[in-house]
Amino acid sequence: MGGVTSKRKDNPIKLMKIESKELGKYGDPIGQKICGVETDTIQLPTRLHQWRIEKCTVNTAPTERRSANRPSRSDNGSDREAEFAAQPPWSSSSVNNCTKK
Repeated sequence: MGGVTSKRKDNPIKLMKIESKELGKYGDPIGQKICGVETDTIQLPTRLHQWRIEKCTVNTAPTERRSANRPSRSDNGSDREAEFAAQPPWSSSSVNNCTKK
C-alpha cells in the first residue's frame, strides 16, 4: 500500500462516491455521498440500507419522581442530605464548571 509516506492519491483503495441532489438538514445541497469502496477494477457498495431518524410516537404517562429510600432521620443525617440524595444525578440548571475564561 506504500507505507506511511505514500500519498493519498496513490492508495489503491478509495471511497466510492455518487453525486446526490438531496438537501441536507438545513436545506443546503449535500453534494457527494459515500456509497462504498472501490479499486481500479472493483466497485463494492457498502451502504445498502437507507436509515432515517424519527421521533418515537409512543404515548406514555409521565413518570413520578421517586425519592431515594433513606434510613430514618434519627441517624444523625441532616434533612438536607436526604433531599440531595433524592434528586436525580442530572440537573437542568445552568451551572458551568469551566474554570477557563
